[in-house]
Amino acid sequence: MRKMKKWTALFCAGFMAVSFLAGCGSKSESDDTAAVPKQENKNTAAAEEENEEKSMGRYLEREMVLPEEISEMVQYPLPYIKKLESGDLMLAEKETGKYISSDGGETWESAGNPWKDVGKNLYMTNMAVSPNGAVALPGIFTGDGESESSEAEETSQDDASETENGGAENADAEREEIRWKYYYFDAEGNETELDLADTEIRSFVFDGSERLYGLAGGGKVYRIDPADGSKKELFSADGTVDFACFTDKYMVGITTRGGAVVYDIEQDILMDTDEVLQEFIGQNLGLSIGSTDMGHSVVMTAGEQDDVIYFAFDGGLYRHVIGGAAIEQIIDGASSSFGDPSLMLMSMETLPDNEFMVLYTGMKLYRYTYDPNVPTVPDKQLKIYSLMESVAVRQAVSMFQKAHQDVYIRYEIGMSGDDGVTREDAVRNLNTKIMSGEGPDILMLGGLPRASYEEKGILADLSGITEEMSGDAALFPNIIEACRKDGKIYALPVRIQLLLMAGEPEDVRKVKDMDSLAKLTEELREEEPEGALLAVRTPEQLLYILSLSCSAAWTDEEGNIDEKALEEFLTAAKRIWEAEISGVTEEELGVREGGYGSLTNEYRQYYGNTSGSAENIMMEMQKFAVGRVRGVDFEYDMLTTIAEQEDQFAFDVWNGQVSNGFLSDCLVGISANSVENETAVEFYRYLFGKEFQDIDVYDGLPVNMASFEGLKENPRAGMVEGASERAAGSIGTSTPDGKVFGIELLWPTEEEFERLKGMISSVSRISTGDDTIAETVYEIGPRALEGSITPKEAVQEIVKKSAIYLAE
Repeated sequence: MRKMKKWTALFCAGFMAVSFLAGCGSKSESDDTAAVPKQENKNTAAAEEENEEKSMGRYLEREMVLPEEISEMVQYPLPYIKKLESGDLMLAEKETGKYISSDGGETWESAGNPWKDVGKNLYMTNMAVSPNGAVALPGIFTGDGESESSEAEETSQDDASETENGGAENADAEREEIRWKYYYFDAEGNETELDLADTEIRSFVFDGSERLYGLAGGGKVYRIDPADGSKKELFSADGTVDFACFTDKYMVGITTRGGAVVYDIEQDILMDTDEVLQEFIGQNLGLSIGSTDMGHSVVMTAGEQDDVIYFAFDGGLYRHVIGGAAIEQIIDGASSSFGDPSLMLMSMETLPDNEFMVLYTGMKLYRYTYDPNVPTVPDKQLKIYSLMESVAVRQAVSMFQKAHQDVYIRYEIGMSGDDGVTREDAVRNLNTKIMSGEGPDILMLGGLPRASYEEKGILADLSGITEEMSGDAALFPNIIEACRKDGKIYALPVRIQLLLMAGEPEDVRKVKDMDSLAKLTEELREEEPEGALLAVRTPEQLLYILSLSCSAAWTDEEGNIDEKALEEFLTAAKRIWEAEISGVTEEELGVREGGYGSLTNEYRQYYGNTSGSAENIMMEMQKFAVGRVRGVDFEYDMLTTIAEQEDQFAFDVWNGQVSNGFLSDCLVGISANSVENETAVEFYRYLFGKEFQDIDVYDGLPVNMASFEGLKENPRAGMVEGASERAAGSIGTSTPDGKVFGIELLWPTEEEFERLKGMISSVSRISTGDDTIAETVYEIGPRALEGSITPKEAVQEIVKKSAIYLAE
């Protein structure tokens, strides 16, 4: 996820107003008055003077109820919402048809499904609705190939991957012929198959005059006449136009290369670049734009005048005058569903009285209504801090915010990744705020000097709050005890990850600690002179993976470096590295083009993935695996499925220098100054409550015992007719040299689930320690592994470099 930036147009003498779910009323460069409600231009921070008149008015969101048959019958809905010229709302969905609402989305009536038969053999990539209710849809023909089709087209494997639904590609994909077909249904439901040969249109869109446009691969944009199927190429953009909207005068499109294009539909000319919009999109969305059937990164709709548009992304809802010098934030994404990482945008419409209707993935429809009688910024305030952005935290903030619209939550991230701030800078800035009394209420302690904060009384003792968590809110007791220090609990993990190893059963039984792991790799190299053992490319990558089960052992109870333990770690790591590289070529080592093998944050998430390494073991691309498992879906079930089917494959708990350890995700505490803040305590409880713990955020296993029990249920049971109730999806992969692996995953049995529960119940200590010391080990340690210095010399350098940090 991207961090929201406060952005100012380079060409604006004024400023862009940033608000909390609030209406803005600044004037545009074309002297039009914004139609959204006005508010006073006041500081929205909590530090406003108490005697200053409170700024009032902001947008509130409300979820609308959609027809039950869509959510009950359709596994992967592809919906589109449109305000018709009659004033009604029309909702179109690929499988259940179209619905009409005459009361602003409160109730819906079915209007039939004209494309029902077409949809049986068509993988739809988009739906478009015209102001009079006509529908156009493109798609890939998925029938047996004997039916007549408009045109058969060959596309490359890369092009196919942009449209196919996420399944693994195989070697035959390049040889398959993709048949694109295009259909138009008028307002009465009459069907016309459009003959659009050699266009490969990915999506359709209508303007306000019912004219149809096609957005094709390669950035080409066509105007199409459904009556005769004729087409006219209007322009070609730099990158495929992912989403477009129309005012009475302009077509505005956002491309997959982060560009913004404006086309004058009255004069049929491509306008000069809107520099303000272009720069804003580039800075806030970059190259992340690209639609699938799972939604869009950005959606747009026409505004109240022919040169005004509204657009939305995870940063919120914005207003812009085409060619103008300002972009106004109307709704803040951090305080609304726009910022919910579990949702992507499908489409958006403006409604009368400055209201907005936004359709998200998962058939979530929200209406945004301006209320002038609520404070622009709620009186209740909550500040949350994490060093790095966390999807789980972002998800929790979004869900809590939606349920508590009377609370203003500010989620601050110390290191955005694009501002040059180092870990040391971020921690120093945070400490300054804490010492001045301006620190956060909630602290995500990953990467922060937790031991120092505990020692200095910065963190509150949460023992009392934890003891109150019972029933559906009860946590695994051993996880709680693992976090208890001197009788107090300063922090708890929102999720945990298990440390597991995998390989041949005999090899798995041999590994008890770092020394036995090193011995195993040496034995495997003797048996197999060639080929990867752990499949690591760089010493940094190896140190990082091994540290997952070791780094907590590198410091003593006072937080000082345990030189003996660190030297033992580097000595064992050196043996493992030497065994690894002695049987692989130079071409197989080093940082791969693109960065794999480096320790950038982008790639760390992929290292030490035990389930992924299990695939490599089955393809004979590596011999043994150590790492972590973050969940059941496509992780633990991968291991159990392979173990069921392969006698020579086993997995078990991996102990490094820390025995019975686990990885904590989102280790969270409350500031000692905020323990009386009821909102902070309520949010803390929410993080561990069943509602949030039930959500799979892909960062770990729930610590809430009731939520963990819910993992027994296969989320894909019954999805495929005739399939086993344990069917949980499939994975297929291949390598350039022809190695192929494919497996039909099975959801864990009761026995396998109990084994997982036993593993969680057996852990007793967080296995990772001080991140700053660990980073120093990753920096200096590789020279010890490669032999330019000894492990003892490396430890001395690490101690020396860490001295200043430890003294602070």
